[in-house]
Amino acid sequence: AGTQSSLNFKFMNYAHRSLRKGERTIWAIWQPEIPSNGPTIFGWKFFRPVCLSHLVILTDYELILIREDEHIYGRKEMRYGGIWSYVPLDKITSISIAEKGNDPLVVSIHLPENDSLFCVFSVSQMQTIREFIAQFELIKAGPKLK
Repeated sequence: AGTQSSLNFKFMNYAHRSLRKGERTIWAIWQPEIPSNGPTIFGWKFFRPVCLSHLVILTDYELILIREDEHIYGRKEMRYGGIWSYVPLDKITSISIAEKGNDPLVVSIHLPENDSLFCVFSVSQMQTIREFIAQFELIKAGPKLK
């Protein structure tokens, strides 16, 4: 499927432990941290990244979002930690992309009652995201979900 060979080892382990027995991975998108162009003061760069590293996995049953915990970002004593979101496919109404020129892409996962989850990706991921959305739409249009 759409997995990228440069997938971070930590996130590969997270992904492996996130899948149910018998669950089939359809597509995965890995997004490394996107740095911002923050100010430099006395040679030190001060910035918050545009987005932290995250992984989106589409399975035959659910969408799994795994992302760095922004509360522990940059703290060397707490280098490992993540936040998992599991969304059953039958709860996703649609997925869309918002693009603004060379700015990062915002992928919206639309849920019932006008609720949404958002993921930020680099512009270079556009084709992979389009393929991911096409795979999601094929699954939604197919036989009734589990």
